[in-house]
Amino acid sequence: MSLAVCAFAGHPTLGSCHAWLQAGGVARGQEIIQECEIGLVRIRRDSDELAFIAPPLLRSGVVEASLLERVRVGLGLAPERYVVSQGTAIGRAGRIRIERQGSEIWVGGAVSVCIEGHLQL
Repeated sequence: MSLAVCAFAGHPTLGSCHAWLQAGGVARGQEIIQECEIGLVRIRRDSDELAFIAPPLLRSGVVEASLLERVRVGLGLAPERYVVSQGTAIGRAGRIRIERQGSEIWVGGAVSVCIEGHLQL
């Protein structure tokens, strides 16, 4: 069992932001800034969807030549925005929206409450 904190993960980032908003949280500006292990993550809200800016990729060690070639060929081929499926292997019809705005990549989708309750600290 690992007790380490994940530096960043999209589902808990958007989920905790959604819970904060549902509990009455109010953004100070156009975006919500959430502190994660990886640093400050910018989140935007558009109707019932939340999206975060993809954090910089972190990698250490040698990159295999075949992977490097796949990445090199793939750069610049994706459209400015697209939708991908997630969860189909477990019977869910999740959709994730990817959108490039300038040098930033936003990742997000619809959010909803699945569990309700209260936590007393």
